[in-house]
Amino acid sequence: MEAELLALAGSAASALVGAMAGDAWGAAKAGVARLLGRGDQAKTAVVEGQLERTRSEVESAGANGEVVRGRQEAVWAGRLEDLLIERPAAASELRALVEEIGSVAGSRSAGHVVQHATASGNAQQAVQGHGSQVNTFRAPGGTDG
Repeated sequence: MEAELLALAGSAASALVGAMAGDAWGAAKAGVARLLGRGDQAKTAVVEGQLERTRSEVESAGANGEVVRGRQEAVWAGRLEDLLIERPAAASELRALVEEIGSVAGSRSAGHVVQHATASGNAQQAVQGHGSQVNTFRAPGGTDG
């Protein structure tokens, strides 16, 4: 198999596992299930069930999260490699799915967020929802430094 297709399977598996905890999960699950189900509704449903079990395992991994995610990425990369071996034409669909997952995951925002912070005495706080923020703290009555 070409190195490009192996890399595609790996990046798709990484996107899939990464999406399990985010807004892109629905698109990722549906897309991978559709590709691996190959038009058969029963196979698609089986793959959806496998994906949900994988998601549950990843979400409940706790301190072993990195190990579990790595293992699941390898499992799904293997399945996607098998797909690309059997159907090299599926590469364009898989690339489109990876792009879709990335765009959904990268374009979401928490929306309007209200935060209340209280500090007293010599305490200092810096609270940020997203974006860039530069904070400069000075001692009361002091100068920069």
